[in-house]
Amino acid sequence: QFTDTLGDVNGVSRGIQNVAQLADETGRDLTVVTSTRFDVPDRPTVKNFKPMFARPMPKYPQLDAVLPPLTRMVRWAEKQKPDVIHVSTPGLVGAVGVLAAKMMKCPIVGTYHTDFPSYIDKLFDDYGLTKATELYMKVFYGGFARVFSRSDQFRDEMLRVGIGDEKMMTLQSGIDLRAFGTGFKDQSIWEKLGVDTAAEARDGTGGVKVLYCGRVSIEKNLPVVTRMWRRAADL
Repeated sequence: QFTDTLGDVNGVSRGIQNVAQLADETGRDLTVVTSTRFDVPDRPTVKNFKPMFARPMPKYPQLDAVLPPLTRMVRWAEKQKPDVIHVSTPGLVGAVGVLAAKMMKCPIVGTYHTDFPSYIDKLFDDYGLTKATELYMKVFYGGFARVFSRSDQFRDEMLRVGIGDEKMMTLQSGIDLRAFGTGFKDQSIWEKLGVDTAAEARDGTGGVKVLYCGRVSIEKNLPVVTRMWRRAADL
């Protein structure tokens, strides 16, 4: 599995880390391949190649733009003799995975985690750049046997960049009940966060509590979320 993000703080990185962990725990023959200067999990199922060059990405410093060691990665992949190559991201590391699959005539599948044309449109507000990104995504995923989506809602975005219905499959999410479950319920959390629950009980309103779970970044539309919080508080 080739990915451009593994040590970064984002949902894609976290999900792939979970896959590497489960593969390690269950003895599955899967290796996650990346090239990053960030710390990555120290597992037999993770292979990190030191990038030849890395710098923060323009307009998005939380991510690195890297130049992976192409020759070393392809030679390593050839030695592994994979049955299938899974590309998780359409960056340069993902492109190495595509190249390796074509050289070995190996089946290739991928996951459409992120609608990059929408990101580009939001970050740069440049019509030409947005359309160029759409074209790149169409070319990148053009030779894949299957493209997984994390939700059915991504179907329209995938169609827009030229990924046909016959290639799409929805990859259902799962929940690790060892980490998430009602057994972790703790009502004292509100007091720790400074919420006066006693006052809410006295005036009979019960109060409105909104919890945002996600990164603080521009594409999360936090101004919209803030306005929603304020409206909820006025109810």
